[in-house]
Amino acid sequence: MKEIDIRKLVFANQQVIPNTLANLSKVGNAILYIVDVEGHLVTEVYGSLEMEPAMLINDDTSVDLTISGIQKHDYQLEHTSLPLKIKQLNEIVGYICCARYIDKNKSDQTGYRRTVTEQLEEISELVQSLVQHLLRLNILELGSDKFIFEIQEPQQVQEPHVKLSASETMAKLRQIAVTNDMIIKAIQFIDENIERPLTLDKVAAHVYLSPYYFSKLFRKETGFSFSTYLSARKMQKATKLLANKKLTVKEVAVRLNYPQVSYFSQIFKKYINCTPSEYRKRINS
Repeated sequence: MKEIDIRKLVFANQQVIPNTLANLSKVGNAILYIVDVEGHLVTEVYGSLEMEPAMLINDDTSVDLTISGIQKHDYQLEHTSLPLKIKQLNEIVGYICCARYIDKNKSDQTGYRRTVTEQLEEISELVQSLVQHLLRLNILELGSDKFIFEIQEPQQVQEPHVKLSASETMAKLRQIAVTNDMIIKAIQFIDENIERPLTLDKVAAHVYLSPYYFSKLFRKETGFSFSTYLSARKMQKATKLLANKKLTVKEVAVRLNYPQVSYFSQIFKKYINCTPSEYRKRINS
């Protein structure tokens, strides 16, 4: 099986890419860095941090800073990440990450975070395009063989896949015991924002992990895919909202970001075994 050495690829050609990130972080007033597909740092963290990156890991400057090291500190950051895909190799080799501090005095202002997020997305897209171009040039100039190496295919033990019913999913949801700090923080973020549009990318960015690695880690820690967990949690929230007689079923659906009541009712029945209207009658009887 072939693997791409993303570190060699990024640092080839006299460190043009790291130097470019350092310069762009100043021009764009942003924090920039590259991670591999598993979410670990490839480059330094370029931009203004409240403390030196090495201090995040036991003050040891010889230890490579990992994304898990960053997330242990409660930075007031808005964050986004985009994949780095190399067309010659037809593969995503990592992610370009972009962050900016949030002004605590403005964080509650309507539209402030949205504006910051939109600015970061523009910066990320620009940096993504530029870095992908430089990576392609490195491959063309030095050859792909320099960055690709063979690794032994691990022998995998097939575990039986047990597909839970919706009712079993809801029961298991109440018994989740997560120990990983990143997944605990992700679950807290989901719970606090359950009435807002949530995606895997957005939650992964909140805990400073690549979507690929976050998805794998989330399933490993919870036993659920991200989408299944999110749907089940929304239906839990829906039961609480339906207890409020002032809210119509349509209003509950809209609050949970289901634009079509029919689809919301279909998902609700799948997990709760009755329609929203039937549930409301049951609890009020």
